[in-house]
Amino acid sequence: MKKNHDKHIRQYLTEVQTIAEQSMPRGRYLQVVNRCAKIVYEMNQRAREEAKGTGYHEEVASPAITQAEVAAARDKRTFDRERILAHLQEGRPLTTVEAIQMGILRAGARVFELRKDGYNIETRLVKSGNDRIAEYRLIQK
Repeated sequence: MKKNHDKHIRQYLTEVQTIAEQSMPRGRYLQVVNRCAKIVYEMNQRAREEAKGTGYHEEVASPAITQAEVAAARDKRTFDRERILAHLQEGRPLTTVEAIQMGILRAGARVFELRKDGYNIETRLVKSGNDRIAEYRLIQK
């Protein structure tokens, strides 16, 4: 039951992040995401308090979200940029399909932001079945 509940919390938080990122100014988006993270944290604290002495303490005591997820909730854009940059710095190209599989839905926007930060990233259109998708590569200086 607890794990299913945690799964729903994560799904809800992800949906809220996606909607907020797409429809709100950056400052308001960060407020919404921080509030979601705080709500989840408070729910975990209450669950830990309720579980004391019930024998289920160990299961409930593990946080529903990891520190990495909390960091992502604070600023998903930065988190996604860091993941894209790490992938590209390993010398591997990144396609939009791979980015989606990593949970990055707006890879083109994140690459644009990395370019603004001074990274030289090349974009090529490659065939994928009947479609053409973007492939990004970091050009070393």
